[in-house]
Amino acid sequence: MDRARVGLPIYLGYEDRWDLLDGDQSAAPVLLPSHYRVLAKGSRVGLPPGHPWREALPDWP
Repeated sequence: MDRARVGLPIYLGYEDRWDLLDGDQSAAPVLLPSHYRVLAKGSRVGLPPGHPWREALPDWP
C-alpha cells in the first residue's frame, strides 16, 4: 500500500461493500473523491481504451 497511487482512505470507502458485487456495475455508486473525475478526463491519467467511462463519466459527489 505504501507505493499505491490510490491512498488508503479511498480504499476504505469500499471496505465491506460486498453488496456492490451482486448488483449491476452501472448502478453502483462511485465512491471516489470528486477530484478523481478531473483526473479521469485528463490526458496525464485518463482512462484506458475500451473503458465504459470514456464515453460518459457517471455522476458522483
